[in-house]
Amino acid sequence: MEEKKKENYTPISGYNVITSIIREQNIILLNKIADTMSLNDLKREELIDEFLKVNYYTPRVIFSKKRENIQNLFARNTVK
Repeated sequence: MEEKKKENYTPISGYNVITSIIREQNIILLNKIADTMSLNDLKREELIDEFLKVNYYTPRVIFSKKRENIQNLFARNTVK
């Protein structure tokens, strides 16, 4: 039984954890927007289908240190 558990085990990467957290936060945000707009269930579902895209909650991995520094500068200048 113990060997079977070891065979089925796949380690969770930090990237997958961050992606799932961002996805859940986006769902919460879209539901709050739907509540604010007083949308019915059908419209709420359409809103979530339209705006919950993989590209919106999957972080982009930057392999170049120079590009990472540029990305950090951009992020610091946009957050106020």
